[in-house]
Amino acid sequence: MPRNYLKKTSFTYKGNFEGENNPFYGRKHSSEAKRIISNKAKLRKGNINPNYKGGYWKKDIPLYNTYAERINYAEDVRRNPKDKNILQIRCTYCDKWFTPSRKYLSERIKVLVNGKTRGEGRLYCSNGCKKACPMFGMRKNTKPNKPATSREVQPELRKLVLKRDNYECQICGNTESELHCHHIDPVVNNPIESADMDNCITYCKKCHIVIHKENKNCINKC
Repeated sequence: MPRNYLKKTSFTYKGNFEGENNPFYGRKHSSEAKRIISNKAKLRKGNINPNYKGGYWKKDIPLYNTYAERINYAEDVRRNPKDKNILQIRCTYCDKWFTPSRKYLSERIKVLVNGKTRGEGRLYCSNGCKKACPMFGMRKNTKPNKPATSREVQPELRKLVLKRDNYECQICGNTESELHCHHIDPVVNNPIESADMDNCITYCKKCHIVIHKENKNCINKC
C-alpha cells in the first residue's frame, strides 16, 4: 500500500477533520432530512419496527412468511387462523395443528437439508405424542422401531379418531399425555369393524391401562 495513502488516512483519524476543519461544519439539515432521520430513529424502537411484528422473535414464534417455503415440501403447513403471521404445522403422531418454536422448527429444517443427524427430527405437538409415537428418537438403519405403548392401529384411523375427540382423553379430559386410539369392541371379537371410527375412542395412556385391566375381553392392547 502506498505510503502517501497511509499518511492521508492517518491524518484523517488524528482528528484533523473535526470542528471547523470538517467540510460539513456549519451546515444544517433541511426539514425534509430531519423528518427522514426522525422516522428512521422511530423505526428502531418497539412495535413500529417492521422486524418486531408483535414480539414473535422474542417469544420464539415462527413466522409463516419466513419458514413456510423452507418446510412445506416435507410438512403440512398453514397460517394460524387467529394470527395470519404465525406458522402452524401438523403433528406427526396425532395430526393436530400446532405452532412449534423457531428453535424446534430450525432443527427439523437442518435435518432435511443436511441429513447428517441421527434421527429425523420430526415435529410433535406435545411430549405425550413423542412418547406414544414408535418412530420418535429412532436412528436410521439401526435397530427396529421401539415397541409402542399401545398396539398401533392404522395411523390414519388414529388421527381421525383423535381429531374427532378433540385430542383429549374421553375419560379424564387429559390433552397433554400420551393419547391412544382404543377399540370399544376388541379386534379379536370383531375384526371386520377394526377400521370403523364408531368403534374407536380416545384414551390417555393411564386410562387405557385401566380399561384393559377392567375389561377381560380386551386381549389386544388397542
